[in-house]
Amino acid sequence: QDRDCGPAGTPLPAERWREYCLSSVTTHDLPPTAGYLAGDQVRLRESLGLLTNPVEAELESARADRAAWI
Repeated sequence: QDRDCGPAGTPLPAERWREYCLSSVTTHDLPPTAGYLAGDQVRLRESLGLLTNPVEAELESARADRAAWI
């Protein structure tokens, strides 16, 4: 288990972070946050033929993931 994650692999609440710890919404090697929030990663994967489920199911899964994080 990562020391910065809870038992389910979810991020720790800020009050449990290490002293002087920094959080960032994104980094240079991740998709832009606005695109992620809009589900662009699903549409890109669809355009490349990489989806294994219908696009609506993938978008709903992305919405559920986003809701769990926000």
